[in-house]
Amino acid sequence: MSPERIDPPQDRPYYDIRADVWSLGITLIELARRYPYLNTAVQFSLMAEIVRSPAPALSVEDGFTPQFVDFVRLCLIKDVEQRPKYDKLLEHEFIKFHSRVSDKNVVADWYCSNFLDS
Repeated sequence: MSPERIDPPQDRPYYDIRADVWSLGITLIELARRYPYLNTAVQFSLMAEIVRSPAPALSVEDGFTPQFVDFVRLCLIKDVEQRPKYDKLLEHEFIKFHSRVSDKNVVADWYCSNFLDS
């Protein structure tokens, strides 16, 4: 759940598609390196961590491409006004590159080779 859904600003108590962009970023973090909020056993502490802590992030040092790191970073911008909507994300180099890749199973192959037993 996005920060603005948990603790909506008083001057703008609604949300839009950017809440789903946050969810996309969290899903990509989970696929890349597992669940990002490991120290939260209770839902209330999880919600507090989402609102108060820096957004989860990936790094090039962990073996991810700069384009993927930047794409996830954009999805997880905590300020909803700064977080892009889908139309802007579709212009990102990470999406453009992978829309040209002929092997559309690259993500599934990577996930299986890294997380599933052979």
